[in-house]
Amino acid sequence: MGRCGQQHGFRHSPGARFYLEADAINVTDSEVRVVDCYDRALVEQRIGDPPRIRSLPIRGIRGLAVSDQRLLLLGGPEGRGRLHHCRLTDDGAVITGQGELVWPNGDPVRRYSRPIGRGPHLYLRNPRSMRMWHVLSVP
Repeated sequence: MGRCGQQHGFRHSPGARFYLEADAINVTDSEVRVVDCYDRALVEQRIGDPPRIRSLPIRGIRGLAVSDQRLLLLGGPEGRGRLHHCRLTDDGAVITGQGELVWPNGDPVRRYSRPIGRGPHLYLRNPRSMRMWHVLSVP
């Protein structure tokens, strides 16, 4: 039988403040990414590496998907249904495009359950239907 144990953990860098609350989280088999709700920061923790902190151009992010150097952010001060396409830089992210999120029937997205980020995919569930999930992927 396999051994269960902790796969990921967060150890903050010396001098860094302690992170207590996250707006969004994204996980892969080897990395955890967290958007800190207070500092507009993306904290990346890879197995065996020290955490990397990059600044984000907006706050209020509710969902996060990442593929290579591309980032898809959901939310922000403009509203829950706002999408921000970004390119990662050495110390931050630059917005390359924006848009509004709509359901497959074309209705604007105003409410959704907490998004789940897994690598390049962001999973959304309509709160009215517990079985209906929608997937956004980094292009």
